[in-house]
Order: sequence, then structure tokens, then C-alpha cells
Amino acid sequence: MQHCSKCGKELSFDARFCASCGTPVEPQNSTGTDTYTERKQVFVGAIIKCPNCGEQIGTNTAKCPACGFVIEKRNVSASLDAFIKKLTSFTNDKAKREFIESYAVPNNKEDIRDLLNYAANQRDKDYVDDDSKAYWVDAWNNKCRQIVNQAFDTFGMDEGFSAWLKNYKAGVETSSAENEKLKKKLRAIETGKKRTAAAKKFLKGFGIAVVILAVLGGAGFGIKSCTDKRTAEKQRLAEEEKSRQQELAQLKTEVISLLAKEVTIPKNSVSLGGLLSTYCEVIGDATVTYHYDEHDYENEFQCTISGVVSVPMRLKKDFAAAYNKQYDAFIKKKV
Repeated sequence: MQHCSKCGKELSFDARFCASCGTPVEPQNSTGTDTYTERKQVFVGAIIKCPNCGEQIGTNTAKCPACGFVIEKRNVSASLDAFIKKLTSFTNDKAKREFIESYAVPNNKEDIRDLLNYAANQRDKDYVDDDSKAYWVDAWNNKCRQIVNQAFDTFGMDEGFSAWLKNYKAGVETSSAENEKLKKKLRAIETGKKRTAAAKKFLKGFGIAVVILAVLGGAGFGIKSCTDKRTAEKQRLAEEEKSRQQELAQLKTEVISLLAKEVTIPKNSVSLGGLLSTYCEVIGDATVTYHYDEHDYENEFQCTISGVVSVPMRLKKDFAAAYNKQYDAFIKKKV
């Protein structure tokens, strides 16, 4: 006997509605079991499309292959959120960099993509000065390189994901090369500052030594008639002069050591003037070599610091062609 599913009243065998409450009666097959009256379609997962052109894209797509639109995620993964919170809690630059470079790389593609995008964006942002840029770009490039290498080891068989990683790998190499040039430039600037400071210190010490020598020389005529007090003063001055001489010798050694090093000036920082700029062009980095010479002139100590600048250059192509043409014409005329 069949009963209403809502009010429980008995139903006749061929009833289509409950006579008591009007609820529709589900049909039964001959065995008394429920039968399906329609096919149901179930969708698993979601189809992701480009918001600009509607092209279907994958979950790891950062740039639409059809229209070039950059896909930005609205939600931050839990892994990246934890990384950012921990990173921003540091106040010391050294500790922050150690955390960046030692942070464990995630083991799934979605978190890897989020962390790599964040690291690349931090690397490419604007910095307050060149020193900060060189320091942090180096740190973020190390992290990007670590993420890419581990991702290749884990998901190297995924062609689409591997192609996406190769783009970031190329970006890391380009950024690293540019940052090395910047660090080389900063080292050259720092070396120049140290040499300038050492030269000033040397000249200052040399001037003090000359004054002391003059004072001692003037007092030397009355040595025999000096009292005990003057003798003690002379000894004190002699000790000071000896100390100054030692300091002068040390400064001289430091200056010679600094001047012995060759300074490299990047090509893009070298500019020619006058006729050279019209007919020639710089083809490489310039070098500066310093020379230190000392000699006695009329019983006076003198030193000379000179520098030699070497700039690799060549004639501009259009000027060289015109010059060769005029030279050939001149030779033919003479012959």
C-alpha cells in the first residue's frame, strides 16, 4: 500500500495526487521502487575565462594568450599571506633578508605562482636610492631563482607551467645582470671616496709635519744654552715629531696602496667633448691609473700624484668612410 509522503494518508494504486493534502504522488515501477523521470547533469569544477575577451584560460595563466590581458588574482593564498605578515614584522634589514632567502618554497603550483609573482613585483619596484636597490634586488632575485629551480624539479613535466616559469627565469637573469652593473658602479664610487679621504688626510698630516720641522729647526740654534726646562721641551717636541713622522709614513703607505688600484669607469658614464665628440665614439669602459712620486727639491720634500685616463674609442663609421674616401682621392691625385 502506498502512502502520501507529506501527510501519511493511504493512496490508491493509480492516484497521482493525495486526496487529503493535494501533494503530487511520485510514480513507482512495477516492483514498487522509485524510478528516475529525468536525466540530471552535474558540473564539476569551474571554467575560467579572460575578463577582457572571454577566452578560456587555465588556473595558472598570468597573461591571456588571446588578447594579452594581465590576469590579477583578487584573493591572496594563505601561504603568501603568512609570508607577507612575517616579512613585514621585521625591522632589521639583515633579518628581513635572511627570512626572504631562507623561506621554504611551497609545494603546489598555485602557491608557487603567488609567491613568485610577489617576489618579482618587490624586486621591480622603485627604491629610494641605488644602495637600497642593489641590496634588495639581489635578495629578491635569489628568492626568485630558488623558487624557479625548485618548481622545475617538481613540475618540470607540466609543459604549460614550465613555459610560464621560463619567462620568470629569463627575467631573473636580466635583472641580475643589470644589478651587477649597478653594484660595480657603486663600488667604484665608494673607492673614489676612500681615495679622496685618504689623500686629504695625507696632505693634512704632511702639513703638520712640515710645521713641526720648521719649529724644531728654528730652536736648534740655542741648544747649548738651553736650561733644563728647555731641554725637556725639546725632548717633548722631538717625541711629537717622531710620532708625526710615523703617522705620516703610515698615511703615505695607505695612499700608495689606494692609488695602486685601477679604477674602472662604466662606458655609459664617459662622455667626449670638443672635436672628439664629433668624430669619435666610446666603445668600452674607461680606466684611471694613479701614480705617486716623491723627491727632494732644494732640501724640501715634495710629492706628486698624477692620473692617467685610458678611454677606448674609435672613429665614427660615417666619418671614417668620408676620411678614407678623401685619402684615396688624394693618393690617386698624387699618382
